[in-house]
Amino acid sequence: LFITYTDIGLFHSFNGGEGWIQSLNGVPEPWWNTCYWLEFDPAVKDRVYSVWGNGHDLPRLKMFRRPGFVDRFQGGVAISDDGGRTWRTGVEGIPENTDCSYILLDPSSPPDARVLYVCGTGRGVFKSVDSGRTWKTANNGLGANLYSWEITRLPDGTLHHLAMLSTPVFG
Repeated sequence: LFITYTDIGLFHSFNGGEGWIQSLNGVPEPWWNTCYWLEFDPAVKDRVYSVWGNGHDLPRLKMFRRPGFVDRFQGGVAISDDGGRTWRTGVEGIPENTDCSYILLDPSSPPDARVLYVCGTGRGVFKSVDSGRTWKTANNGLGANLYSWEITRLPDGTLHHLAMLSTPVFG
């Protein structure tokens, strides 16, 4: 069992919820504030993808009241191959000051070359075609609003993007 939190990261239970431990081994310390989302690989036992950021309390608008949201926070993608006991980063191509809020795994992609999408708040969407080793921006069709929050994949493979803000509120 896992539970994601703002302000205290990620917790994991190996005994059905009777006891909990923080699951941070290998996650860069600046990211520990918040684990926003986990994605479990349906075909690879114990592979878990996670997204992190130290800009907590998203998508609450209070986080955008001060200018400079995009450059102020850090985060990224962490990957586990042992059920969340240890993590490694998968951030080549994602700027280090990217607060990541969501990760989506395309289940039709091959297990050894998973296609993944990550929402990077203020930077749009990133795509990996190699199970999270490398990333490229995938912002075609998003317009000017790059405050990505979540991506949904429909049964026909169509992706839908949900942005946090219709208009950034700075000032």
